Amino acid sequence: MSSDMDVDDNEPVLLFPPEIWSHIALHIDWRQDLIALAQSCQYLHDLVTPNHLQYHVIQAPFHNLSLWKHLISHPKCAGKVTVLILYDGTVKRHKDNWHVPSVVAKDDVPARVNDELGNHIIAAFQVMRNLREFKLDAPCEGNDPRAFEYALDALHLAISHLPKPKLTISAPYGYRFPHLTEEETSNKEEVARPEDLHAADLVRRNMFWKLDDIVRLDVLKFDAIYTTDPRKTRRALVADLFVPMLAKCNALEELKLRTIPSYLSAGLASVHLPSLRSLYVTAQDTLKEAEERHIQDFLRAHTSLTTLQFTLLSHVSWSSTVDGPFPLLPKIEHLLDAPAAFVIAIFKNRREVSFVLATLGDFHLLQIVSTAGFIVLSRYELKRLGLSHVINLSTLRLASSIFPAFNELHLPSSGNPRHTMFTGSSRHLNANRGQPQHEPNPEWPLWYRQLYDIEEIHDSVPNIFENLREVSNVRTTAGLVPDYTDWLRGGSEERPYLQGVDRASVEAALRSISKRYPRLRVVNGWRID
Repeated sequence: MSSDMDVDDNEPVLLFPPEIWSHIALHIDWRQDLIALAQSCQYLHDLVTPNHLQYHVIQAPFHNLSLWKHLISHPKCAGKVTVLILYDGTVKRHKDNWHVPSVVAKDDVPARVNDELGNHIIAAFQVMRNLREFKLDAPCEGNDPRAFEYALDALHLAISHLPKPKLTISAPYGYRFPHLTEEETSNKEEVARPEDLHAADLVRRNMFWKLDDIVRLDVLKFDAIYTTDPRKTRRALVADLFVPMLAKCNALEELKLRTIPSYLSAGLASVHLPSLRSLYVTAQDTLKEAEERHIQDFLRAHTSLTTLQFTLLSHVSWSSTVDGPFPLLPKIEHLLDAPAAFVIAIFKNRREVSFVLATLGDFHLLQIVSTAGFIVLSRYELKRLGLSHVINLSTLRLASSIFPAFNELHLPSSGNPRHTMFTGSSRHLNANRGQPQHEPNPEWPLWYRQLYDIEEIHDSVPNIFENLREVSNVRTTAGLVPDYTDWLRGGSEERPYLQGVDRASVEAALRSISKRYPRLRVVNGWRID
């Protein structure tokens, strides 16, 4: 961190030097991952110059006046900032025994944006002329919504000074309003309360201030936004608030809909996004016929899609079926009618067992967002499949030997630090001066204690960044590593998770899919041809 920045200890600012940023286009979904990445950079001291002012990524509270003053007084440095991640400054530390180094400001202090701070924010945005991505993190649950309103008003003015093609806004719907009780959450037909209506008005007025400029949209929670009409139920918010706004995002290239309610499907069917290239959808596995038809209509209307990730949340636990996720193949294959040149489909159950459906061809890229399912893929298997740009980071075990060949890297993360292998490995390495702790902490979860015995994790961490010369895109993806000791320790020839699987039904599903997708070659390591 720069020594000449006047920053309060309670309001940290993370700076990344261009030595790293020139090789990585970083897209972070969760604040813990950014902290973990910063720690790893500090551990790899040869890549980080503490006093380097030419940084490209900044994460800080929006009410950090020192940050804005620093940017204004150093316009050349500010001109190099490409990613700005702001939050409301009231993020609290985790109070369990993990002691995650969260960013912590003044807890529970309303972050009112006065005239002085607002003017400094606007001036700072004017000098950040190369800003490509701006992310506004939501405040914690229970915070005063009005405090965030002040910030939005100031940032609204600041954003208007940015050139149109260079703005990406993430997670506008992460704003949590007054916390719902369990009873309220279960009552889907409950009418919104007056304070909720006010909060929804803030979202309508401020969260989508430049709809035509949004390139990536990450919708985290739909249960956080309520309809503005007290006569309507919360279910009506889809048609009343979100769908009309989504329809105006003409420049939208990437849309992520997480924890999405099934009743959104009808609204999606009425939306056409001409620039959409990537669609990530999460849905329950109890899709009704009408809902499936709506999703099909949306996919058919977007012929320019190049990436599709369709996640099913199954209520069938892994232990209750010997077939694992494979029965989902015949169930969902008919949804994948989009004429996409590059299709990625991920099907999960509650135990986070994943498998990937991917086309090969001009892209030469298989995006693995698996946790345990692909851990047994060896380097030999990757070469045999002809995948020259493939990475499996479920446990980082292939990192040091395969990194240079890849052009896209995916760090598995669920947003929960105890489920983040990258966070856990780098943190404990750093805490012990670079030496792995060979005796795992008995308080760690069972799966982590078992995983921590694998030496490849420790061997690969120090080599991550030094081998990133050919990697152009790094992003985090949700994922847990469940308690499957056999999977983790199984070699390329041992596939215990396939025991009991009805191979005939799997092959039948593969043949059906291959007829629809001639380019498709591999499904979860199974060769179609």
